[in-house]
Amino acid sequence: MRIFNWRPDNAILISESGLIASRVPYGDGYAQVSYKGIARSWEVVFCSLGDRELRLVYDFANSDEPFGWVQPSPHSSDGEQLTRARLTMSQETNGELIRLEYLFDVEIVGPQFAEQAGAKYGPRDTGTLRS
Repeated sequence: MRIFNWRPDNAILISESGLIASRVPYGDGYAQVSYKGIARSWEVVFCSLGDRELRLVYDFANSDEPFGWVQPSPHSSDGEQLTRARLTMSQETNGELIRLEYLFDVEIVGPQFAEQAGAKYGPRDTGTLRS
């Protein structure tokens, strides 16, 4: 897996949700839900790197291939996670890149994260949730 090693100037967690492994609908709008992990979206900004370095970030992140990325604290202890990038804005002045903004979508899968998702977003493996 390719590893994203650049440090953003700003990274803001904008959403977090449970990754649903399965959902079994019952009558009356209820469903049994089982989780496989957590999904997080980050707004990530690069603006202090020079044109050359920003173009390297751009080329790396704009590939269709996912990459490993360590999320900022307090989530950095989760280690490298599978990440996909979506460019939301790029800014140039006099032909030089001066700013890149991305959404980094991270999927964190594994038993401990499934357990966290179940505790945070609803029952895991048993119980019901309102659809």
